[in-house]
Formats: sequence, structure tokens, C-alpha cells
Amino acid sequence: EWRMCSEYIPPLDPIPALLPLDRDPPRIIVFLTRHESQSHASIAASMSIPRIQVSGIRKQFPGVLALDGVSLTLAPGEVLAVVGENGAGKSTLMSILAGVAAPDAGVLKIDGAPVKFSNPRDAQAAGIATIFQELDLVPSLDVAANLFLGRELRKPGGFLDTAAMRREARKRLTDIELGIDVERLVGDLSIGQRQVVAIV
Repeated sequence: EWRMCSEYIPPLDPIPALLPLDRDPPRIIVFLTRHESQSHASIAASMSIPRIQVSGIRKQFPGVLALDGVSLTLAPGEVLAVVGENGAGKSTLMSILAGVAAPDAGVLKIDGAPVKFSNPRDAQAAGIATIFQELDLVPSLDVAANLFLGRELRKPGGFLDTAAMRREARKRLTDIELGIDVERLVGDLSIGQRQVVAIV
């Protein structure tokens, strides 16, 4: 079995909305909710619709029923920790939310609309970001290049638009008041700074 603990945080800026913790292997997965330049009225209205909702999720592997009828509702601005013993299905549930695995049964909704993720990019496009303790960053590339890894901005003709990626990277880091030089190599950053880059 696994337990859920939640705490409400006012949804004004990009903040963690789901923090599942899994100790074997150690990892932290973060889901972000974004309320960019919304009025307080529109934020209040959006609070009535769950940001993430799963109902009746079932997943079976050969010889193992990992999830059986799991349901979860997450409101905008809510922080939720999923805690349990090894083999309880935490990582499987997170894999489904992150688009890594497909459920055998059940419904996943984002902002009230049913979705089916074929891959992690689909989940990312829906606003779900997954950050593992073993960070997927390239130490020999700068911060901006890592922020756009796998979804690089390009000029006509297919060439990388490094200037545009650096501008957008500076904007993102400024929005969260993080003073990291986007032209600095990720390998030169502290572990904490690398984790923030992975989340952004």
C-alpha cells in the first residue's frame, strides 16, 4: 500500500504540484502546474477543475499486478507525496503519468480532459515534467543547450538558433529569480543548480 500526504500552496507561480518519493532506486519526480499571468478570478475558477486526475488505473506485468484500480486527484497548487514500500506501485503510477508506460485500464485527465500519452513528449506537452535523481543533463553543454535538449530551436535551414535558446533560457531563469549564467557549462554547476536546470 502507499499513502498520500498533501498540502495546499496558493498557485501564483510555477510550483511543484506532485512530488512522489521513491527510495529504491532513489528518485524525486516533480510535476509542475503553471498559472502564467492569470487573474485571481481565473485562478479561483481553475481551482474547481483538478489539474491531474487518474481513475481506476490498472497495470499488470508478467506475474505481477502493479496497480489495481488506483485513483488520484490533484488540485492546482497542491503538493502531493506518494509514499510506500518497494513494489507498492509508486514508480509504475509515475511512469504512467509521465508517458513512459501505458495503463491497461483506467482514465487519465489533465485539466478535466481525458488524455492518452504515447510517450514522455506527450506528457511534457501536457505540462508534466519528470525529474529523476539521476539527472539527464549533458555536462559538456551549457545551461541553455541543456534546457532545450531534444527540442532545440532552429533557424530556417535547420541550423540551431543558439541566440534564441539563450534568450529564452535567460527569461525562464529570470522568471524564477535564479541567477545562473545560461552560457555556463552544466558540468561546472553544483548538484543543486543542476537539479534546478533539470526542473526548468
